[in-house]
Amino acid sequence: MKKSSEVLGLKVMGIKEGRESGIVQDIMINASAKSAEYLILKNSAGYEFRAINLGDVVGIGVNYVVTGTVENAKKLYESAEILRTIEKGFFMLGSTVLSSTGNILGTVKDFAFDEKTGLISVINLDNGAEFALAQVASLAGNVVFIDQNADEAPRTSRVNQESKQFLLGKTLQNDVGSDDGEFFAAKGTVLTEEVLDEAELHDAILLMTLNV
Repeated sequence: MKKSSEVLGLKVMGIKEGRESGIVQDIMINASAKSAEYLILKNSAGYEFRAINLGDVVGIGVNYVVTGTVENAKKLYESAEILRTIEKGFFMLGSTVLSSTGNILGTVKDFAFDEKTGLISVINLDNGAEFALAQVASLAGNVVFIDQNADEAPRTSRVNQESKQFLLGKTLQNDVGSDDGEFFAAKGTVLTEEVLDEAELHDAILLMTLNV
């Protein structure tokens, strides 16, 4: 997981060229998926805005956001498709957080997301409050709607979903069996959705993660 505060201000480095291509200024969220989709970049002078899809990011470290080539960072006004997507996107930081009962809870100061899938996990407010994804009813306009009555228990389910996305298509390096004895996957098994769904039913997702 990465916090937005850890990503903003990082320079983007292209592996192919070995050079930089902008500084992360903001993160565009796909409101329906509740996930980070684009990193918005500016040059060192604060101009020439670009966008890079999170799917084109190889890794996010302490010093750099790394991508295969600087060509992945597209100039906004040279790509009508990306520009339309950005204009329709949701920008989390500074957004008003409103409860489903109509109370202003604060504004978004920070949020955490999976740097591979983009899925948001936690939203942090300026007053220190924190809300899990399961409590986010919707993202619309410039408002994050929170359902304070939502059960935070789905957090485990959310973690499983993220783990399943990570595991999908990977191959087991060791045999894995559930504690209840009802699930078994042999070394060499390619992890399909069906296998992962069965593993989840028997609380074996963590075991899978430790054996790929």
